[in-house]
Amino acid sequence: MGGSVKYKKSTDGPEYSVKKQILANEAMRDHARAEDIGFICPKIDTTGNNSVIGRHPDKAAAIIMNDDKKYPKSQINLVAGICGPAASEIHPVTKEPVVYNQPNKLDAASVVISEGTDDTGLVSLKGKPNFRSAVKMKADTVKVHGTVVEISAGGQKYLACGAKNMTPAGAVHIVAGNTTHGGSYSLQPMVKGDNLLKCVEELTTFMNKQVEVQRAIIQEIIDLKLALVSHFHIAPPPIGATGVSVDLCASIGFSAVDSAKAVANNAGVTVNNEIFKMNWLKPSSPKYILSRFNKVN
Repeated sequence: MGGSVKYKKSTDGPEYSVKKQILANEAMRDHARAEDIGFICPKIDTTGNNSVIGRHPDKAAAIIMNDDKKYPKSQINLVAGICGPAASEIHPVTKEPVVYNQPNKLDAASVVISEGTDDTGLVSLKGKPNFRSAVKMKADTVKVHGTVVEISAGGQKYLACGAKNMTPAGAVHIVAGNTTHGGSYSLQPMVKGDNLLKCVEELTTFMNKQVEVQRAIIQEIIDLKLALVSHFHIAPPPIGATGVSVDLCASIGFSAVDSAKAVANNAGVTVNNEIFKMNWLKPSSPKYILSRFNKVN
């Protein structure tokens, strides 16, 4: 769109300074271009230490180099979709140009590299780290793809600012919902796979031993019942030998079904334990509880 766009002073508001008039003219020129191509292109601040390294010719995407908003430390902001759905060139209330100079939570997608900042974005730590170098990535979806992808933490004795690192081992926290408070969002330690495998193996061994004890008790009870139904006394004459107890035999006979069930259930537990181990604890099984590809420490 050729030519210049003239700026008309507001008749119902405060007088604009020359600088604001220039900014407003530039914003209206951007707005006219945006209307022509169908995109909104906010004004980017280029005063002071703010420098635009590169900018999309028609859309709200740019590489901006400036200082952290609190510390005089360098910051690089690679952003596509400045202010996202809330992008605007003219403030709806003040009617002045909207000037963009710092990363915004509404940015559609961005990578921000800071030499030193308090705005780390971390939510999984107790307290808030201050004056740290930081790299923040923000988008609806983020994919990292490589032949081997390693997420590593710690291993450094000193921070970027030169201060001693009080947590040299570091930590890797995987957080859903961008919060760690309440219910399903509470932060919990990861389970180490090899340790879990050994734990489950010990539990199955313990269960098998318990089953063996139960089997021995059941068998002894059955043997005792058989001995009782076949037992008789030798009494002195004229009584002589006594017969077996009819009531006892009847009672033991009725319990034979329960004894058979107990033996079958006991044997079933042993078999099921072995099937459980084959399904979940053997590397050859498709249900093996350990990942074949991913590891944590």
